[in-house]
Amino acid sequence: MLRKVLVALTFIPVLSGCQGPVVSSSESLDYEDFTARTISIAGIFNVNLPKYDIYLFSRYCDACRALKESVFDYALDHEDFYFVDLDKEKVYDVMRNGQGLTDEQIQTKNVGVASAQELYFRHSPCLIEIKEGQTVLYLDNYQNLKSWMEGKYHEA
Repeated sequence: MLRKVLVALTFIPVLSGCQGPVVSSSESLDYEDFTARTISIAGIFNVNLPKYDIYLFSRYCDACRALKESVFDYALDHEDFYFVDLDKEKVYDVMRNGQGLTDEQIQTKNVGVASAQELYFRHSPCLIEIKEGQTVLYLDNYQNLKSWMEGKYHEA
């Protein structure tokens, strides 16, 4: 009998600390966990915030899969981070085709833009930073997005 009481007392602190599922990292997250912050391509400039970031991704993109955990970690800490699911969007029905443009050309053409129809798109992953209704940053390759996630592109 005493043994049963001791065993029961051992589990009480463990059980009392459990308050349902707790997500402590991005490892168990998926894009569906951010549906409230998933918008359409046409809605990129319709977010009612002075500054926000848009991440365009595809589940079929190797670079997107490689960045997924970092992106989710960032999104958990930043409510002004939005997603566009390119698997559900026809990107070239809205944005201009930027195939053949260099990194420098794509950045130059896409900074200062105020509508999705003016943006040039090459490939995913893609990150667009919008401030006061205009793009201030456009990145679309793995290394640049990885650097952005690590804070190398953020304002001081």
